[in-house]
Amino acid sequence: MGHTNTENTYEEVNKLKNLLQAILDSSDVGNVLLSPEQKVLFFNKTTQKDILQLWGKEIAIGEDFSPYVAPNLKNEFEQEFQKALQGQIIHTEREITDVMGNKVWLRGKYLPVYHSNNELLGINFSIENIDQKKRASDLLKKSEELISKSFGAIPVALAITNFANGQIMEVNKAWLELLDFDYENVIGKTHTELGVIDEQARQALKERITINGFSGHIELTIQTSKGTPKTVLASLEKYEISNTPCILYTLIDISQRKIMENSIATEKQQLTNIIRSVGVGTWEWNIQTGEVKHNEQWADMIGYTLKEITSHTIHTWERFVHPEDLKIAKALLAKHIRGETEIYECELRMKHKNGNWIWILDKGKVLEWDAEGKPLKMYGMQQDITNQKLLERQLQQKNEMLANTEEELRQSLEEVYQANLQLEASQARLKAVVDNFPEGSISLIDKDLKFLYTGGAGYKNYPINPQDFIGKPVKSILIKEIYQQLETCLPEIFAGNTCTHEANFENKTFLNVYQPILDKNQQVSAFVLASFDITEQKQSEEKIRLQNEILVRQNNIFKEIAWLQSHDARRPVANILGLAHLIKTDEKNVQQYIDYLYKATEDLDAVIHRIVELTQQIEMY
Repeated sequence: MGHTNTENTYEEVNKLKNLLQAILDSSDVGNVLLSPEQKVLFFNKTTQKDILQLWGKEIAIGEDFSPYVAPNLKNEFEQEFQKALQGQIIHTEREITDVMGNKVWLRGKYLPVYHSNNELLGINFSIENIDQKKRASDLLKKSEELISKSFGAIPVALAITNFANGQIMEVNKAWLELLDFDYENVIGKTHTELGVIDEQARQALKERITINGFSGHIELTIQTSKGTPKTVLASLEKYEISNTPCILYTLIDISQRKIMENSIATEKQQLTNIIRSVGVGTWEWNIQTGEVKHNEQWADMIGYTLKEITSHTIHTWERFVHPEDLKIAKALLAKHIRGETEIYECELRMKHKNGNWIWILDKGKVLEWDAEGKPLKMYGMQQDITNQKLLERQLQQKNEMLANTEEELRQSLEEVYQANLQLEASQARLKAVVDNFPEGSISLIDKDLKFLYTGGAGYKNYPINPQDFIGKPVKSILIKEIYQQLETCLPEIFAGNTCTHEANFENKTFLNVYQPILDKNQQVSAFVLASFDITEQKQSEEKIRLQNEILVRQNNIFKEIAWLQSHDARRPVANILGLAHLIKTDEKNVQQYIDYLYKATEDLDAVIHRIVELTQQIEMY
């Protein structure tokens, strides 16, 4: 019986041993049981595989374990093994060099193993190859450090917040600089608590990214720590960091850009208002494609709207131009495009919608070229000069009429001929003034009587910069007399009517034209002051008036001379001839006839004296 029990016990021990062996062999951690003398008592398959891989040889039961310890770690192994023999559990992580010279990270553990009677059996030394884990951990750590450094160095303002409660988890340097906060006063707080945006705006942004996880680009007005408003371009994207839903905020400061955009828009609107007020049509010609862009005033000038003119090419313009003028205009355009003229300028006729021909002043200049120097785009304007042409025609007709009068007077009297020459010279000067009428100056003035814009050729004669007037009250710039004339025109201007007056300044005469500008509600929002130097024109008009007065007076004198010659002078001459005949035939009454003859001679002498006086008056003129 005792023998049977011993066999059964031995069998059970073997089963347990085999079970333990199977369990340990299935482990990814190498386990070797060492005796207090460091002899190998037991090891699993993972140990055999690791030893073979590290040292190129197999481990065996009963062998001394010291050959399987790295040479540079033998002292540490001995010290740690002795501590384990005293009952301590030792954990280690070390990098060793294997038989192939490779660096390998191993994790070790010294665990004392006791018999059931608490007698020390040995030390279970477990070995785990953690090289891949260690290197992955180091790589992850380096990546996290790199990401952290990159996050902080990005020049765009970045912030990471908790999606659920909005608390700020991290911000970079650019975010702190943009909003003027200290790092320690930001973390853990929300944008609303910091006063950057209000809660309603934050919730709206949160809802926007709930569906697709990205907000797109949004323009926001935010507040800095000092309450300064800034316009930013924001984009929000939803992420998960350590299983926590988060939002990555990207903020780009566009405050200066918005200021520039607003300034450009304001200046563009001001220039548009000026163009509208003076009725100038503008065009932009893409020379390579033939496409032309016009403004509404260009179409309105010929009686159309832009919508009515379906095609906008160079051929569209050609279709409206008079055939005779088109040849001239094309030749001038070609010369300018070849660089032979500084600008293109041509007076031409265009067909109005009502069927009439109107006169247009067409100007332009090439302002864009490609890399090879070929012209790309040309910009220009068109101005209706029909009234000017009508005035020139009227002046021409007047010149022709005066020329005929001059010819008649020249045949009668040399003095009148000289006067006609002077008149012709005056007329030529007047025509030169009309043909070369100065552009003057143009100013845009708001309802508060402040300059919004001013400029023009009229300023070139004065040592002033018209740009200095912008934003200043008109009263502080204009002389007293002109400002008083402006005040008298204000009721007409703000009633929507054009007002004009002449003003004298530094021995010159100016024509000031006030044209109101209406807003979309047909209310006067500003007005344009166009000032033209008409000094030469006024002087020419005055000379013509004086010459006309002289001609009228001289003509009256000639009429009176003619009357004296044809009537007053003929009567006494007839009397003298009759009396002379009576004296010859009637000798009895000779004395009486001589008395009558004397009286008739006195009458004739008086007429002659009157003619002499009138002739002297002509010479005075």
